[in-house]
Amino acid sequence: MSTLEQITEKLKLIKEETILNQILEMVTLELEMSQKIMTLSDAQKAAIQEGIDDIEAGRTFSHTEVNHQIEGWLKEK
Repeated sequence: MSTLEQITEKLKLIKEETILNQILEMVTLELEMSQKIMTLSDAQKAAIQEGIDDIEAGRTFSHTEVNHQIEGWLKEK
């Protein structure tokens, strides 16, 4: 049985209208989002390239370093 068939069978068992409405909203939103073509502005493309350049140049922080930075920021407040 395919995934779609499994989902369809399980949906048939749900009697709670609220849950069905929430599922419908989620599916509708997903379909709308998948039909939109994502386009990036020149500024967004430049920001992405800047990040790539930083990575290639070694201008990065480890997970631990970032956690220490965040801890410091939180202590400031």
